[in-house]
Amino acid sequence: MSENTVLGVKKRPQGTYDVLLDLKEPAAVSASAAGTSKLYIGTGLYKACAILDVESIATTTDGLFDIVIQGSTDEAFTAANVVELASLSLGHKSGKRTDSDKTDEPGRYKIYFDNENNGTYYPYVRIYTAVEGTTDTNISYRAYLVPME
Repeated sequence: MSENTVLGVKKRPQGTYDVLLDLKEPAAVSASAAGTSKLYIGTGLYKACAILDVESIATTTDGLFDIVIQGSTDEAFTAANVVELASLSLGHKSGKRTDSDKTDEPGRYKIYFDNENNGTYYPYVRIYTAVEGTTDTNISYRAYLVPME
């Protein structure tokens, strides 16, 4: 039995849900776009886990979704001030960027990150979904932050 299984029941990563830390409401994404929520997390070091509850992943053989936690020094997320703090790729195994041989399925995924990048603390964060693949490619998920300290 794996450490994530207790008496045959799969344990899911947990975190306390706080509506004020929502990054994305449950909805399908079929084109690359930023989520509508922008969170102010402060000017100091902030460690967190983004919990992604994926309801569905629809891909053909080339579908891939890069789910990115972005940071910015301004609330408007002016392009020159946006950095990628962490990311997770989900999708069909043939579209993966590495030699991964697993097609991802609906479930709970995590992205651990902090808001420091190259010596700068980014006080604003948001989620961005980059979509690659055919027009039949979409993912539906909800995302929220869980502070780690």
